[in-house]
Amino acid sequence: MSSKEFHTKCRICGEVVREVNESHLSSSHGFSEHEYYLLFERNNQSSATCRNANCFLDSKTHDGFCVLHSADANKDFEIFKNTLDTAYKYFKKSKSDYNFEGIIFPAEFIFSDYKFDRLASFNNCIFHGPIKCPNHFEGELNFEHCHFYADADFGGAIFDKIVRFNHSEFEKNSTFFRARFRDKAAFWGVKFKGNSNFRQVYFYDQIHFGDCSFPEAPNEIHFITTRFEKPDRTLFSGVDLTTAIFRWSLLTNIKFENVKWPQKPVLQGSRRFIRDEISVKKLCKKSDHYSKTDYLAFTKDLYQQLTNNYEKSGDFKISGDFYYGEMECYRKMNPFRRFLPSLINIYRVSSGYGLRYIRAGVVLLVLLSLFANLHMFTGLKSAEFRQSDRIIHYTFAKNLDTSLHNYFIDFSKSIVYCGEVLIREEKQDRIFSTISIWGDGVNVVLSILIYLQAILFMFAVKRQFKRN
Repeated sequence: MSSKEFHTKCRICGEVVREVNESHLSSSHGFSEHEYYLLFERNNQSSATCRNANCFLDSKTHDGFCVLHSADANKDFEIFKNTLDTAYKYFKKSKSDYNFEGIIFPAEFIFSDYKFDRLASFNNCIFHGPIKCPNHFEGELNFEHCHFYADADFGGAIFDKIVRFNHSEFEKNSTFFRARFRDKAAFWGVKFKGNSNFRQVYFYDQIHFGDCSFPEAPNEIHFITTRFEKPDRTLFSGVDLTTAIFRWSLLTNIKFENVKWPQKPVLQGSRRFIRDEISVKKLCKKSDHYSKTDYLAFTKDLYQQLTNNYEKSGDFKISGDFYYGEMECYRKMNPFRRFLPSLINIYRVSSGYGLRYIRAGVVLLVLLSLFANLHMFTGLKSAEFRQSDRIIHYTFAKNLDTSLHNYFIDFSKSIVYCGEVLIREEKQDRIFSTISIWGDGVNVVLSILIYLQAILFMFAVKRQFKRN
């Protein structure tokens, strides 16, 4: 084979030589004759280089690109693989960065044979087939503006330096199961369209998910047992967390800015919640190790952490929603608390855990109306009773045919009396008084319940002002 003098300095070692031929490459760097042809030999004088500006390979395809950058769906995968292996060997021997930008991978590819000890850049690559990348990346790694049309598996990968997946798209499932990010990681503008798995991932440093598009239901993105070692440097910004699961992860001090949480309708509008809450029932059917109470306890802890996060940031509206979710999980953890008139149930019905001021106000009016009607049945009379005055004393047997006009007159008098009791008016100064010991008993209960409900109402109003 005749050599061609096309370079006076070796591309790999920089040594000035008369000609860089297969003899020099073989003796100095271990390239075979076949690899020499793939990388350096020109077939003829008219041969052109690849149209990719960063590529030094010859154009071997009809579209003017080399076999690595060609979009030809029918390109030979064996030639593609051999050329990629040779390019990897070239970068490794020359101790330059691994520049694989813009490569179009036609089929399934496994990177396990490669070791990247310097910067590896796969920017603008297209992966038509599934990829598996369980590698140990010792240098920085760029997967920016990539398009993954099939499953992408980075499970078990170790990233020692900065990792960037900015503005890439995952059309199918993506997994980083048990991956280790030992330096910064950036996922800005990434589109996750299939199920995404960050289960048991360790983020040892700064991690940013910014303006990401997470999968729509029924697909989910899992941050299950995910470790954020530096939560104060962890940011979720402008992302939709409607399908995110955070079970068994610690979210304390993580920053959530302008994120979208799932919402469910309630009596006063809607409240935000986390998907873990509605997945409890499904998880109980699959798991033999944890009960429904266990899953509710895990979810309650998540709500508590999120409540504290948003309170620290001054967003009391969202923190209130998550506090409501925390109390709901606590209530459902025990059948007694869930179905019977326990204190937590009364707290929920009377004021929505101190968050629903309209509900608290309505319950306050209902209680006042109830006690006014009770006094009408236990009996009231004017303090200075005259023969012409009518005693207000209703019975079910005698007063069913009472006109609405007379009923509302008596009801208004009973309301006035309830007000006198509540403002602690002395008995001798009251306009009305009871006619039996039952009325005095109603006054005791009235004072306790109305005062408690009034406190809940004022507490809910105060919280509403803070949330606004």
